Amino acid sequence: MLNPNTKFNSLGDKLRQRAYKSGLWCAMTHSLNDVSLKHANPNFKVLRVQNKNDLREWLSIVEEELMDGKSLDMVVFTNLLENNNCYFFLGLERDEPVATSFCL
Repeated sequence: MLNPNTKFNSLGDKLRQRAYKSGLWCAMTHSLNDVSLKHANPNFKVLRVQNKNDLREWLSIVEEELMDGKSLDMVVFTNLLENNNCYFFLGLERDEPVATSFCL
C-alpha cells in the first residue's frame, strides 16, 4: 500500500519476481480539523489502532466491506502496525467500530 508520493523504482520488478499481484486502489481523505462542530456527530470518535485487538476490529471491517468477506493475513497487517511509518485508525460510532483508515 503506497501513496502517489512514494518512490520505489524497482517495486514492480520485485512484485513480479515474487509472483505478487499488484493493482491500483484510490482513496479519499478529509481533514477532521476542517469539520465544523455543527456537522460533527458527537457519538463518533477516531481511535488510532495501537494493539492487536484493535487491529482485529480494523481487519474485520476491511475484510467484510472492502474484500467481500475474504480473509486477510493478520501477520502482514501486524508487521505494518509495528512499522513507525504506518498508521491505522478506527472510526467508532457509540464505541462500535464502523469505519477504517490506513496511512503510510
